[in-house]
Amino acid sequence: MNRAHWTESAAGRLLDELIAVAGTREVLLLSHDGSLRAHPRSIDRHTALEQASRFAAVQSASRNAAELCGPGSTPWQQSLIEFAGGFVFLLALDETSYLAVSASALADVAVIAFRMHLLVDKLVGETTASAHPDI
Repeated sequence: MNRAHWTESAAGRLLDELIAVAGTREVLLLSHDGSLRAHPRSIDRHTALEQASRFAAVQSASRNAAELCGPGSTPWQQSLIEFAGGFVFLLALDETSYLAVSASALADVAVIAFRMHLLVDKLVGETTASAHPDI
């Protein structure tokens, strides 16, 4: 997996596209240590920082649960957790970052998951394009 490099504002604009999907509540781009890397314009920084700590706890538990899938190093890739009031989605972007989304119980899980994968592809694609400006 390539390590992505983008500006916070560029990533934030892409996150704006995902938060527009019906039922989506929060969309954040976080580092694996839980630090906020980017958030959409519709979420203020204070709220984003509060949500980042919640998402980080879920992602940490998911990474630690990888041992349940077999011995040795099994890198975490994604998580989906369902609650009575909605869903939490986490998707690895690269070795250092992941996309975190919360959605209402009425959200279309398949649409959000699909759009998350498209967004990760765009973020990784921007990295590739910026690394090779002549292409």
